[in-house]
Amino acid sequence: MTTDPLPATATTDQSSGISEVSRLANLLAERVLSEHMADRPVPDDHIHALTQAAQLLAEYGQDVSVARQSG
Repeated sequence: MTTDPLPATATTDQSSGISEVSRLANLLAERVLSEHMADRPVPDDHIHALTQAAQLLAEYGQDVSVARQSG
């Protein structure tokens, strides 16, 4: 009997899923930034998705970088 609560495949799948969330959030963040810089509207759903991704990544101990613009 093992004390590991998750099988190795579940842990690997979880890590893979978190990596994918991070990758997709970065792509969406780049799109949002491009839209904003071009003075185009940014859909509220995009902002909502980014905040949810940031919360999820933080819950799993992943670094969440926040770029701040001066101005």
